[in-house]
Amino acid sequence: MPRTPLEQDIIETYTRWFQALADPTRILIVRYLAEQRAPVPAGSIVEHLKTSQPTVSHHLKTLHQAGILTRRRSGANILYSVDDRCVSALPHAAATLLGGGPQLPGSEESPEQSAEPRAARQGSGLPGTREKTRVPHGRPPAARSCRNR
Repeated sequence: MPRTPLEQDIIETYTRWFQALADPTRILIVRYLAEQRAPVPAGSIVEHLKTSQPTVSHHLKTLHQAGILTRRRSGANILYSVDDRCVSALPHAAATLLGGGPQLPGSEESPEQSAEPRAARQGSGLPGTREKTRVPHGRPPAARSCRNR
């Protein structure tokens, strides 16, 4: 079956995501945050990575601007976490580019059924992976699932 061409806005969104992840420190930050049960202050990330605060702040800003992380203020701290929408959207984006892969959670079930805790999604290699299926053709839902700003 012929593949549907990607629209320009989808290409630009995927480019932002993959560029944001194209740094070893940012990969470590995302991995660390994905393992946490609750949002984490930047200071905890600095301590975990044993990296300077300005360096971590720069990487957090890049990941947040790409829509991979969420952040919220809590008193004097800014707390960071992996955007749950990206947990399914990023693997779907990779699958869309490569021609197959994980089914996007919620594509065949209600939003209530696909809203499982982060801890339940871990351990499969790819966050949000359920089973290997062909990615549906047409406009990939991944770009609509993860913040697209």
